[in-house]
Amino acid sequence: DVLELFVTRPLIGAAECARILGVPRASAHRMLVSLTEAGALEPTARGQYRLTLKMFELGQHVPFQRWLFDAAYLPMEALVSRTRLASHFAVRDRMDLVYIVKLRHWPDRTRARPGQRNSLHATALGKVLLAHAPSEIVDERISQGLYRFTQYTIATRERLLEQLETIRSQGFAYDREERTIGLVSIAAPIRGRRGQVLASLSLLGPVERYRQSLDQLRGDLTVTQQEIEASLVPQRPSPA
Repeated sequence: DVLELFVTRPLIGAAECARILGVPRASAHRMLVSLTEAGALEPTARGQYRLTLKMFELGQHVPFQRWLFDAAYLPMEALVSRTRLASHFAVRDRMDLVYIVKLRHWPDRTRARPGQRNSLHATALGKVLLAHAPSEIVDERISQGLYRFTQYTIATRERLLEQLETIRSQGFAYDREERTIGLVSIAAPIRGRRGQVLASLSLLGPVERYRQSLDQLRGDLTVTQQEIEASLVPQRPSPA
């Protein structure tokens, strides 16, 4: 099976694939192209292939995402224990966010799981990622339509662009029942050593909890954000 080769190899080319499987190079190339068209693989600039984020749920063998998982997990455990709320960690894959880590302390109604996709425009996690995405990604996401999950979902171009600008200036994003009624979240970006946004981190819980202690929760999130970013500095696998 071609996909099983990626369990021990982050990158593989047609020649190596053909040698391992014992098939002609042309056959190996066709299989790799077919998996790319199906969204399971993506080509690199050097003519090799790697697993996409779509395959994270199946194997979690994408080195860049695994590195993020390892950096985030323990700080997030401490955050969940400290706040007694749920915490999510995600990256952007084109027009979606993809969950890398999901930890919970309270009965979580989001039903998100690692590898699952969710909306960029209706979640705090997603809005952080969208706020720091290239302008063409933002335009394409808006052109696809902004689905209204609840009466609070941002569903117009003007409101979304205004909020993305606010997120960039204040460093946080909020989801005020925009994805699920009764649930509120706050999210912050996770940056690499050159300042680029690699992922986003959130705290989420029932709306009444946020009304009571928003400032404290924002402080707790900032502490964890800084812990994760500090752990990313020493060694950084390339996402490219």
